[in-house]
Amino acid sequence: MTVLLLSTLAASLSPSGVLHTMVGFVLAAGVFELYLDVRQHLNFRVKKLPPQLVGVIEEKDFWQSQEYSLAKSRFGFVQSLFSLTESVCFLLFGALPFVWSLAGKVMAAASIDPDRELVRSLVASIIYDFYEGLVGIPFGLYQHFVLEERFGFNKMTLKQFFVDLGKQSLLDLVLSGPLMVALLWLVKRRVGGEFFFLWVWLLVIGFMFLVNLIYPTLLAPLFNKFTKLPPGRVRSAIEELAAHFPLTEVYQMDGSTRSAHSNNKRVVLYDTLLAQLSLGPLLAVLMHEVGHWLHGHLWKRLGVLALVMLGMLALFARAVNLPVLYTALGFHNERPVVVGLASFFLLAGPAMHLLGFFSNLWSRRFEYQADANAAAAGMSQDLGDGLVAISVQNKGNMNPDWLYSMYHYSHPTLLERLRALGWQPRPKSPVGAPAERTAAQLMAEDAPRPDAGAPRGAAPAGRGGAN
Repeated sequence: MTVLLLSTLAASLSPSGVLHTMVGFVLAAGVFELYLDVRQHLNFRVKKLPPQLVGVIEEKDFWQSQEYSLAKSRFGFVQSLFSLTESVCFLLFGALPFVWSLAGKVMAAASIDPDRELVRSLVASIIYDFYEGLVGIPFGLYQHFVLEERFGFNKMTLKQFFVDLGKQSLLDLVLSGPLMVALLWLVKRRVGGEFFFLWVWLLVIGFMFLVNLIYPTLLAPLFNKFTKLPPGRVRSAIEELAAHFPLTEVYQMDGSTRSAHSNNKRVVLYDTLLAQLSLGPLLAVLMHEVGHWLHGHLWKRLGVLALVMLGMLALFARAVNLPVLYTALGFHNERPVVVGLASFFLLAGPAMHLLGFFSNLWSRRFEYQADANAAAAGMSQDLGDGLVAISVQNKGNMNPDWLYSMYHYSHPTLLERLRALGWQPRPKSPVGAPAERTAAQLMAEDAPRPDAGAPRGAAPAGRGGAN
């Protein structure tokens, strides 16, 4: 662990030595990830359909995916280099003391005592978040209105972009502000003595569970519209599939108002997913999600995250008392807790990358287990069809570098999942044969009309989701 290493060496290092060690950690992590990006970028430049993809996707779909991925990769290089340069300059040119001093001046101008550390920490955090948000706007505008627009994925308006940005900033302030003040108070007062980090851990874990609890019903609707899936063949099939699971209602989300990409992380269906998949693959994707629930993957993730957080906070309790960490960052007469916290997470960055790597290995195992759940229900072929369709529609990475994907990906690659499922390409439909209708098309057909009765395929009275 980088923090434990620095804590051990701090007694023998000068403030400049500690600072250079911090910079070295940041540069090492940044350069390694740039190396991985270069490896993947070279794979995006391949124009010929690789042999392993023959029969899985069409050559034109591969070309389009490569073109999109190559454009994203070039943009990613700019973002990565900017972020790395910013982090190094942040350390070398005393950004933290500057922000802390500016926060004091703002408080003095507002007739608030700058010596009130908790208030000053909150003001400093707001100033820094404002700076980060401001710097991120050009990148966000380019990503949505140039890159994604060019490939037909952007559905967001300029007004919606800034409204979402404002909502997100306000939400961060409302949720993170009280958490930070409470956390700093626990550390400042050393509540619990030398084991104060246990109280901090309980606070963070409680906050994490609270956000997970309220996100689907209170937070997500701030950004997207959720509507109950209307009666018809799609809803009836989903309810029949989920009859033995704790599903109380099925919703669709208007993800297409922002992006044409599809995703499905909860039992909420993106309208883009409904537009991409026919009913069989859609049900197979849902059975995959049911597999996550059956194996308790969410609770396992949260449990491990809680343990990792406990270990990191125990190290934080050791690092926060090291005077050299503050003097290294330019704080010679003050030791604000928020600076110790910022120093800690800056130092913990490379260690978190390493933990992220092992987390991805574990996550890929979960995905195989969830796929196996769909396969056990006889849906291997449908799930494979769905994965291919989603990858083609989203122009996903179809030619991943093995080291890049092993380090970055929380899901197995498309080919890895298809092999595990034993999926085989379906014979091509005869020329002129009608394409299989998507779930969205079935829903449109089943929608009630003024001159029609109950929608075709609707569940009989007495059945269906909870009202």
